[in-house]
Amino acid sequence: MEVISISKDDLIKELVEFYFGENKEYEVSQLEGGINNFTYALKIFPDNEYVIRIYNNSNNTNRVI
Repeated sequence: MEVISISKDDLIKELVEFYFGENKEYEVSQLEGGINNFTYALKIFPDNEYVIRIYNNSNNTNRVI
């Protein structure tokens, strides 16, 4: 299995483009996360809001396979 690394900003940009289309204006702010995840508030302008949770496997791919 190939493991890739991507920045948080690029990952969120890809998520926005995949689900909402390219060239959408959006804003991201970090929320309090858990021990093994990062949580963000995502606002897609003008008035849609979502929560994104990114799981952190602590660089141990076997934890999520």
